Amino acid sequence: MTFVASIKAVIVWSTLITHILLAGLLLLWIVSLWKPRLKRAKKQVFAWIYTHALWIGLFFVTAATAGSLFYSEIAKYTPCDLCWWQRIFMYPQVLIFGLALKKKLNVWPIVRWMSIIGGLIALVHYATQWQSNATSCIAGDPACLAKYVFQFGYITIPLMALTVFGIVLYLSFRRSAQRKIS
Repeated sequence: MTFVASIKAVIVWSTLITHILLAGLLLLWIVSLWKPRLKRAKKQVFAWIYTHALWIGLFFVTAATAGSLFYSEIAKYTPCDLCWWQRIFMYPQVLIFGLALKKKLNVWPIVRWMSIIGGLIALVHYATQWQSNATSCIAGDPACLAKYVFQFGYITIPLMALTVFGIVLYLSFRRSAQRKIS
């Protein structure tokens, strides 16, 4: 297995594991509604997420940025117009989260909006790739349709970006909700 293939496998498997963990969190939340014994576990898990939200956000946007740069600079996949727009809304978040951790800043409103916009672009990109009769994408770039990565029947590069934008969006709303409760 080549270096590029190995890194691609790590990225894809990391995405799948992230999806499994997110499904597990959703399941914990749903089941805890009917099983009082799980309410304490749910409270502890979500309290931990709340406490470490900045670090979690920094981890995911840094991983997404590194993965994006790997695909374009090392694997030599040509980023399409929609990829570039997603990058515009992802890359600065590394600096924003880094500054927030150092300076104790409330960055949640800005990363929320960046993730909403970037996530919508990623969703359009992902949907465009699934259109079997599409000949070009909404951005007019035929490279948008290229599925450089397609694993497990659903994981593509736009879905990876959408996953990260979704996690940051969840963290931003979670932090806002916790702040109002306190």
